[in-house]
Amino acid sequence: MVTNILWKDYMAKYYDFAVQRASNCFKRKKGSSAFWDNRIEEENVVRDAAIDALQNVYTKYDPDKGALESYLSRAVHNEVVDKLEKEMKCLSMVKDITLEQEKEYTLDDLASSVSSAAMLNMKERLENAMKELKPVDQVILAYFIDDPSSFVDRAAEELGIPRGRVSVRKTRAIETLSRLLEKSVEDYDESVFFKLPYSSFETEFMQRAVMVRPVERYRNPVCPDFDLDKTVRKICDAILSSASSCFRPTSFGALQG
Repeated sequence: MVTNILWKDYMAKYYDFAVQRASNCFKRKKGSSAFWDNRIEEENVVRDAAIDALQNVYTKYDPDKGALESYLSRAVHNEVVDKLEKEMKCLSMVKDITLEQEKEYTLDDLASSVSSAAMLNMKERLENAMKELKPVDQVILAYFIDDPSSFVDRAAEELGIPRGRVSVRKTRAIETLSRLLEKSVEDYDESVFFKLPYSSFETEFMQRAVMVRPVERYRNPVCPDFDLDKTVRKICDAILSSASSCFRPTSFGALQG
């Protein structure tokens, strides 16, 4: 992990370097591909690959493995290759669409896409889903839920991310949360717990043990001030407010936990 420089200063120092490396890699891949899809937008791939590579290096860099610039170059290359593979796969299954036509997701969209099953234990599910997002996207969502009208400026200023990428990353982060919440329902059947062959005493003991188990505070490596619990509660409140006309009130009790 890079420990001798704050994230914002790190971005200011290495962002252009990472973008240039990503651009070079993108052009090489484009020039050598016999099946290139011209719908792939260079700026989207290059800038997101640079940001994601910078995050990975910031949190995982080991000085024993070489100079930071070399480590970052390899990380950028891997991110470009990964994103191009995903883009090609995605575009092979969808019709033509421009960036301007991409839907601007909001928390209302997230609420409308969440099933009634996912509303059970929403706070726990959402907290687990948030942890799967990239650190930068966690912070962007926190800024968005704090103030949707100023989150772009705030993220650009405090995270050093180009304004044009902030809204795009926020939109994709919300889409990802929606998928993860639904996946959490598929992976875990609430009714299983009540079918376990435990006596009522044993079941009560298990529940108490879970309740008193100490939980270590989540730390975001990009923004030490990021408060996961506070952000999750705000998003839960927003989803509740938006979804209150669609779901039964009895589904909401677990959200307050």
